[in-house]
Amino acid sequence: MNWLRKSLSDRSVQFYLLAVVTVVVLLSLVNCCFSASYHDSMLSVYGMVHFALIHLGDAVLLLLPYWLLPMRWRRPWAWIVVIVVTIWAFAQILYNISYQDIMPYSSFLFTDNVGDVLVGSVIGLIHVSALSALVPVLVLWLVTRRRYATVAQRPLSLGRKWMAAVVSIGVLLVTQAVSFVGIAVHDGCDSWGEKLQDVYTRFMGRYKAYYINNGLTAYTVYSAVTSVNRPMTDEERVMVDAFVAEEVPHYTDNPYAVGQQPNLVLVIVESLNAWAVNLKIDGREVTPVLNSIAADTSSIVALKMQSMIKNGRSSDGKFIYDTGLLPTLDESVAMNYGDADYPSLVKALKGYRSMEICTDAPRLWNIEAMSRSYGFQHLYYQPQFKEKLAANGYRDDELIFAEAAKIVTATRQPFFAQIVTATMHSPYNSPAVPETWISHTKAYTPEVRNYLERVAYFDRHLGLFIDELRQAGVLDHTVIAIASDHTDFVDDAPSGRPSLDHSGNNCALLIKNAGHGLKITDVIGQIDVYPTLLDIMGANSYQWKGLGYSLLRKRVTSVAVNPDEVVGNKTAAEVPHQRNAWAVSALMIKKNHLPIK
Repeated sequence: MNWLRKSLSDRSVQFYLLAVVTVVVLLSLVNCCFSASYHDSMLSVYGMVHFALIHLGDAVLLLLPYWLLPMRWRRPWAWIVVIVVTIWAFAQILYNISYQDIMPYSSFLFTDNVGDVLVGSVIGLIHVSALSALVPVLVLWLVTRRRYATVAQRPLSLGRKWMAAVVSIGVLLVTQAVSFVGIAVHDGCDSWGEKLQDVYTRFMGRYKAYYINNGLTAYTVYSAVTSVNRPMTDEERVMVDAFVAEEVPHYTDNPYAVGQQPNLVLVIVESLNAWAVNLKIDGREVTPVLNSIAADTSSIVALKMQSMIKNGRSSDGKFIYDTGLLPTLDESVAMNYGDADYPSLVKALKGYRSMEICTDAPRLWNIEAMSRSYGFQHLYYQPQFKEKLAANGYRDDELIFAEAAKIVTATRQPFFAQIVTATMHSPYNSPAVPETWISHTKAYTPEVRNYLERVAYFDRHLGLFIDELRQAGVLDHTVIAIASDHTDFVDDAPSGRPSLDHSGNNCALLIKNAGHGLKITDVIGQIDVYPTLLDIMGANSYQWKGLGYSLLRKRVTSVAVNPDEVVGNKTAAEVPHQRNAWAVSALMIKKNHLPIK
């Protein structure tokens, strides 16, 4: 006891303990943030104790060098750890607001994505929950700035150093055992060895669920193990090939084709929430153009399309629509696998002039490389539009539709034009477009009104684009598919936004001139768009039909938005296929074992 009392009276030990507590609090704050939106039961007393025990081990491991480094490096190391963990926690809380998951380590290296849009989004997302991550480090600084400003740096004997290391490792092992006992393992894992392998190599679910159960140390080990790009095993190859042969459709008929080689315009809309379509405020329509498409008897309309994007965000939306594949759960496909030769809509539409039109920078989400991988012949993007964007006040959607109209009407038919909008990107702290009657209504919160101003702005310029196609005489022979890249919560308070979609996860799909009137009231997935477009375009001679279902051939009532999360009819016969498709797609992408190009 005298040894313990003497040790605790040492200011160097006291500073170490304060640093440990700070790291534990920071990691627990992230855990609480994740749990509040995913696993509410973990916010119980048991949950809090579980957090603290796991993160005590994390903190002890991170601060272990405190006792092993030379005296002059002890306090700097502790501050480095605390500051780095603070930045990590701050980033994770912000990331979770938009992605509802943990930010993978690889995403911290995506420096090409840093720009005005990202900075603006980060600023717009900052609120109390994110700022709470800054409190522990400020408290540590206030507590230590006087009392520990000149902490006595006592040299430790080699024996005491090893004692500190052994105690730290012992704490780590005990706390990791707590997480190991608490983790949900796959059915069929009978032995402890299989369970251990499952913990660090085979967890299939949202990665924040992994962090909640296991903490930072286990998540870091898991990330390292799963990031190793091992060759495809014979077992994996057999599984993928069997799935493609038995589960992916192989029909070649075209009973739903709209004429001979119709043009295709695919408009991928930034953050279009389905609840905005058909919405009226004070008796006035917010989206009259979209509403008219939805009402047309030759349109396909699905307003419960579930978002299936992951860490690639908008680039994942494009990837799903263009390839019929699913994004990986732990990495951004665009940033990590951008140079592969993917099967795609472009390649299915043989003989078409193809182009992608956007206002993004070429390196944002690796747009240039991905456009090339999909097979687009032309990419019109920010460098070509930079001066025009500056001239019109950076109102992206107005410019993109005006330029797209010029390009496609001057292009020899048949053509495939993919238009990517940007004006509806968060944050929504201002209208960002000329104000209309929407800004002066009393309905909803200011954030929702600002969002709806941008939706209405997009809708107006979509209408002008359609008018240009009509005047050029190409509209009647052109299929126009409008699909959300993903959704956005817009306002954190559900009471502040229209109550048509409490989950905020419903994307919109509207296909004009589809030749088949289809109003879908069940849930569908983004993965179902690719095969549906193949059917409409009469392109089923292309062997790859994607991992979804054509809405013209099958009624879809369920969507596996993750391997462990099904929306809609959870007992539907398609659910096993939809769940397994995630693992199959990941292997195809990561092992470059892609279907026919």
